[in-house]
Amino acid sequence: MRIVSFFFAIFLAISCGKVSDETTITYIDKQSEENLKVLFGSMSLMEVEVVYEPGAEPYVGNRPNGKAYWNLLETNIKEVFKQREGDYTLVVPKTLDQMRQIPDQAKSSWSVDSLLALEKAHRQSVHSGSQASLFVAFVDGYMEQNGSANPNIIGVSLAGTTMIAIFKDVIKGVANSQSMATAKFMEQSTLVHEFGHTVGLVDNGVAMSTSHKDEEHGHHCDNSNCVMYWKNEGKNDLILFVQQMMISGNSVMFDQNCLNDTKNYSP
Repeated sequence: MRIVSFFFAIFLAISCGKVSDETTITYIDKQSEENLKVLFGSMSLMEVEVVYEPGAEPYVGNRPNGKAYWNLLETNIKEVFKQREGDYTLVVPKTLDQMRQIPDQAKSSWSVDSLLALEKAHRQSVHSGSQASLFVAFVDGYMEQNGSANPNIIGVSLAGTTMIAIFKDVIKGVANSQSMATAKFMEQSTLVHEFGHTVGLVDNGVAMSTSHKDEEHGHHCDNSNCVMYWKNEGKNDLILFVQQMMISGNSVMFDQNCLNDTKNYSP
């Protein structure tokens, strides 16, 4: 399902970094049933397709434990679909030569329309029937919010699609002010958070088995130790979450309530 326009209003959903009610943007709160049926029902293959602008390359390589940084996203995807283990094949790129560079887009800020145009121009993977895909674009610049660029939005997922955008300039800022290890882990944590929205967490298309939604902060978990906690979509609080995860050595970022939701969901 694609996001469409009715009566000259733009209907969309940014899972994170919401704009104020004063704008002309109306939000669709839930991921589409069509996308969820593929993810939780018909898929036999799930592919993560990654593209990046020159200079906005994703971090690759291995963590101190010898495992690839992109194993973090892979591990959390597997946890979400654990009830389907052995029922589908998951393909997650780990190196830059498994990802694809796209031309410089020459943008300092991104609107929803420009992100959708980027997806239309460069997406090669198909999300339909037996094939599921997550399209991830690493871009320069910042997300546009209230008419200006917001330097604190790390990533967004667009409901009604399976697209995620990561704003590399924000992550580079963390690498400069914190450490490269923190920035790399934060990049993966952002991907996991946005993936959580894409698959319908929290009450974003996938029903909750137990109430754990923070009603004041949209489709986010009320557990501060879960990657879906609302503060973990902001730069400063996510840094703290990431540092705690690095100390603990944990790879699974979802709490049990979120995982129970996906375990019990049936499209």
